[in-house]
Amino acid sequence: IQVFSRDQKNGPWTQVWRHNGQSNYWWERVEIVVTDTSHVQYIIQAKSDGQSNSKEIVAIDDVSFSGSCASFEGQLPPYEKTTTVAPNPCRDDEFRCLSDECVLAESKCD
Repeated sequence: IQVFSRDQKNGPWTQVWRHNGQSNYWWERVEIVVTDTSHVQYIIQAKSDGQSNSKEIVAIDDVSFSGSCASFEGQLPPYEKTTTVAPNPCRDDEFRCLSDECVLAESKCD
């Protein structure tokens, strides 16, 4: 399960929380503190690991927002795309992980 946010129309999604792995059959309480006072969109995403397992269950219950959070019916400000590309810290024979760690390309498994 992952939670993403964005503050610009059609802008990039920024990961604000992530849970990896198995939780077994119990509830986990997660509280995400938002300090941004501008208009923000959120998306909650649950993805399978790709192995068709009939025991994969995701349940989300009791999503709530504090009293200072209000519905916004307008549009987010437009996204102004930058053309600057972040440099890749890895060599040509390496793969760049999401954590920015470099591993040998043949070691990449997913």
